[in-house]
Amino acid sequence: MSIVELRYLVEKGTISEAEFEVLVSELEKSDSPYEVAPLDAGIALDVEQISRKHNADPFDRTIGATAVTLGVPLVTCDRKLRAQPAVETIW
Repeated sequence: MSIVELRYLVEKGTISEAEFEVLVSELEKSDSPYEVAPLDAGIALDVEQISRKHNADPFDRTIGATAVTLGVPLVTCDRKLRAQPAVETIW
């Protein structure tokens, strides 16, 4: 979902195509410290842990649920995600 959201940000003009390509190329490197997690049923079910009342964005809720499911902190500056009790964040 993070990659889908990055594409969305390009389409909105928030980031450039070049920035998108740099970010994706970093994710694709064999020695990248980052891992692209597949969206699976566990993550889809954990979306309920991310309050829709406080963050209705389906991208953000899925990204937050991914961190919850994997038991890892989420690196984000998004205030709504940082306010979610279920999500441990770093920023």
